[in-house]
Amino acid sequence: MDLRDRLRAMGVRPRLAGGPPQPPGSTHPEDTAPQVRGSTPPKIVPYPADMGRPTLDQALRGEWYRTPDGDCLVVERRYPISHPRGPVPLGHVLHARPSVLWDAARVPRLKDLDTRKLLFLDTETTGLSGGTGTYVFLVGVGFFSPDGTQAVIRQYFMPDISAERGMLCALNDLFCEFGVVVTFNGKSFDWPLLETRYTYSRLRCVLRDPPHLDMLGPSRRLWKERLPSCSLDMLEAHVLGIDRGFDVPGWRIPSLYFQYLRAGHPGHVLPVFSHNEQDLLTLMALTGHVGHILDRPDEVDLQAAEWLGLGKLYEDLGRYHDSLRAYERGLELGPSPDLRITALRRLSYLYRYLQQRDEAVAIWSRLAAEGTHLMFPYLELAKHYEHSVRDYRAAEHFTLLAMQRARTTVERAELEHRLNRVRHKAARSNGRV
Repeated sequence: MDLRDRLRAMGVRPRLAGGPPQPPGSTHPEDTAPQVRGSTPPKIVPYPADMGRPTLDQALRGEWYRTPDGDCLVVERRYPISHPRGPVPLGHVLHARPSVLWDAARVPRLKDLDTRKLLFLDTETTGLSGGTGTYVFLVGVGFFSPDGTQAVIRQYFMPDISAERGMLCALNDLFCEFGVVVTFNGKSFDWPLLETRYTYSRLRCVLRDPPHLDMLGPSRRLWKERLPSCSLDMLEAHVLGIDRGFDVPGWRIPSLYFQYLRAGHPGHVLPVFSHNEQDLLTLMALTGHVGHILDRPDEVDLQAAEWLGLGKLYEDLGRYHDSLRAYERGLELGPSPDLRITALRRLSYLYRYLQQRDEAVAIWSRLAAEGTHLMFPYLELAKHYEHSVRDYRAAEHFTLLAMQRARTTVERAELEHRLNRVRHKAARSNGRV
């Protein structure tokens, strides 16, 4: 069932097209319009209040944005770039080298982009699973003012299903000023869904397949070993140290919008606007924090798990010597036993890749001397003594120890084959074959 049919079944009737009327004697639209970067000021008009309940624009302190295809509500908040989000100022991302962020998100062609051109984006929708029947009813964006002194949070709201084209047109007026989208898990959800709504509304989004910096990927690499999940609220609480207090859970947001459509009371969507704004502020601060960690990790008080995550990220980027240093720093901080084994394993393989075999062998020998239950140090030592040292007795010894720790029939079969080969080489070297 399409959303419009569902709304009709709930007793919701679409309002007349054309948006809110302009009251007599009101100021000219251009006089009340907030500035839009480098574009013609939007046509915004106030919405008259009825005698009792405050109107949506009054409750949210927003204004109506008028387009040829309809109207939407625009709510804007401005913060100085020094405004803290936990320990991180909102403008921290302005000081990050763009190449660091672009490498981390696999967008190398944007290494020289001005960070003031970033457009942070987060949407609220009528469903969490996406699909063609899901509407985007609130689009929140964050960006920096042209002079770099303010962080701007602007929210575009669809007050009725019939107002979708108006909201999408208003977003196009903003999108034409930016070239890069920054989201959290938006590459697989927010942005594709927004593009779908443009298609179904028979409109063309001016940002066609924009470069996309999705902060979920770098965040997972940095904090997967430390946190039970890398959701935005988890990172907000445990990385930025922010306690929002009361906040509407994401799963309730669609129902709150439906309640607003039925009753028309702005109180139903006020917490949704607050939730969206908080997410955008966190996204801006998190992006700056990640950039700072990648660029100057020694200036940040990182835990052992974070150093390990940073080492993995550097390794993925081909920054191998930085990766070595990150693994070593993490080990110096006394990680948990499981994390220590993970770090030593990755460190040893990286040493081997960089032809620093003595350092790799030292790690494998240390783990073997500790009697670890894992198979890899014994297998690597068996390879080392067979191929590099040609000490077949030692190779046989470590192969047998590896076989004791094999968990699958495939591993056991491969080790059995290795054992037979090593014994054959040993016999041949002794002149028995």
